[in-house]
Amino acid sequence: MSSANISTLHQIHHVALHEAVTLLRTRRVLTVLFLYLVAATLGSLGYVAALDQIETQMMEVLMANGTPPSQAANTFSIVGSEAYQKILAFFVGTDPQNLAPIFLESPFMPVVLGASLFLLPYLMLLLGYDLVISEVEHRTLCFVSLRVSRTALLLGKFWAHVLLFTGLTAVCSLVLLLFATQLKTETDALQTGLGLLRVWGCLIPYGLCYLGMIVLSSTLVTQRRSALTFGVVTLLLFQTMAWTHHLPDRGVWGALRFARWATPSTFTEGLWLADLSILSQHLAALVLFAAAFLVLSVLRLNRRDL
Repeated sequence: MSSANISTLHQIHHVALHEAVTLLRTRRVLTVLFLYLVAATLGSLGYVAALDQIETQMMEVLMANGTPPSQAANTFSIVGSEAYQKILAFFVGTDPQNLAPIFLESPFMPVVLGASLFLLPYLMLLLGYDLVISEVEHRTLCFVSLRVSRTALLLGKFWAHVLLFTGLTAVCSLVLLLFATQLKTETDALQTGLGLLRVWGCLIPYGLCYLGMIVLSSTLVTQRRSALTFGVVTLLLFQTMAWTHHLPDRGVWGALRFARWATPSTFTEGLWLADLSILSQHLAALVLFAAAFLVLSVLRLNRRDL
């Protein structure tokens, strides 16, 4: 490795360390952690409570028709039933037999993964929407560039946010594991832990992808006050593109159907599947999206007139 590459890595390390320490001193990290925990916990609790209520009402119907309570309890169970599997598969967009067993056997895991896929991009945007534009608007980038390259500055900030995202999701996973063990529907702590470990591992490439997108959007705006709005619009656009395959397969609508392959949201389906080869392919696609967004961000920042 050449001395220039070593110097660049050294610069990235120092920028990442400074950025991480700066973020930890702000309220944003605690706000994101709090919002994620509240959303995942309340969502899981509400979902499990709804399933319990449905099961209770169905057992009451069976017992009213003369079925003994013990037999009614063993006869009807939503989780693991064919109807439940079909409903979950419908929302994922695949067949029930393709889903990973952990999502079919646990009422807790589908909510955790589903809520994370929906909320995390916006929480990461809240954490880093001004990642680059704040340096540009305050003109501090002109002075920082005298000591480190623009590429090292951007990559350092990016990896600082990656480390914080990884740490935040790990903390949330541990808290959710403790919460899940208190639910009567989650009797196997080891299985629940392995399920949360899988969800956490899948969220890392997913987070990399959307962090790259947020960095790119931050390099495209010209004012800090418009960065958050532009980031939200960008996220909504990419998430909407995943639904273009529902458009009619004719005329200009047929051409727009291919837009779904230009958004990372299309490849989140593989995170639910039992087939490890498909899961690996979709995770690799998310990493490639992250790399593409990051390269475009570097090119944009290096060409930007300060």
